[in-house]
Amino acid sequence: MAYASFTEHAKGIMLVSFNGDQLNEANFSKYLSDLKALYEQHKKLIVIFDGSRTTHLPNHYRQRMGHWIAEHKSLVRESCLLQIFVISSPLMRFVLQGIFLIQKPPVSFKTISNLADALKLAEEIESSLIGLPVDHNV
Repeated sequence: MAYASFTEHAKGIMLVSFNGDQLNEANFSKYLSDLKALYEQHKKLIVIFDGSRTTHLPNHYRQRMGHWIAEHKSLVRESCLLQIFVISSPLMRFVLQGIFLIQKPPVSFKTISNLADALKLAEEIESSLIGLPVDHNV
C-alpha cells in the first residue's frame, strides 16, 4: 500500500489522502514524485491534503518535505491556487507548523479539521474562480 493516494474529487480539485501507515523511504519518495507530477500536469488546482488518518511524521520526513517545498516553489505557485490541509490531530497540526517553519508555503493554505468541510470549501472556491485569472499575490 502506498503512503498517499491521489484522486480527482472534481474538476480543479485534487485530493491527496495519506493512509496513516506504510511510511518508509521508498513510499515517501514516491509520494514526492507523484506530487511533483500532479503539479506538472495541472494548472489552477485546489489541492486537499487529507491527513486525518496520520499520527506522526518523523523529523527526517518533515525536513525532506521542507526541502521539496523550497525546490519546487515556482512549480507549485504556477499550478496551485490553494492548499487545504485536513488535520484533526493537534499533534499533526504541530508537525505541519514545523514543516512550514523550515519553508514557508508557496501558496495560500487553510487548515481544516475534517474532510467534509474541506471538500465544501474547495467546491465553493472552485465555483467562484471559474474563468477568473490566478493572482497569487492576494
